[in-house]
Amino acid sequence: MIGDRLKQARTTKKLSQRQLASIINVKHNSICDWEKNRHEPDTEQIKRLCDVLGIDPNWLYGEEHSSLVRESSAEYYLTENGEELPKEAKKELDNFIEYLKVKYKGSEMK
Repeated sequence: MIGDRLKQARTTKKLSQRQLASIINVKHNSICDWEKNRHEPDTEQIKRLCDVLGIDPNWLYGEEHSSLVRESSAEYYLTENGEELPKEAKKELDNFIEYLKVKYKGSEMK
């Protein structure tokens, strides 16, 4: 069951159930039902949840060796109030992240 982990990821992002529901285009009571393990999201909803929350689906389903945060810039695509950045801003952010990876490749990041 994914309820506890979904709630943990959502609250880590400081999103309300309504905000998350709006972002992934579902009714707010769906998030509540998922967090209380009454129902489970479908495959497309899982994908959107993981993208928005920046989490690994394996972690969501309870695999202990998976981490909460996915190796992705998706978590940075949200503003403080939970709104998505514009497409151009996402592209710039991805480019900057790639630049930093190249710049610091092989060096120890502290």
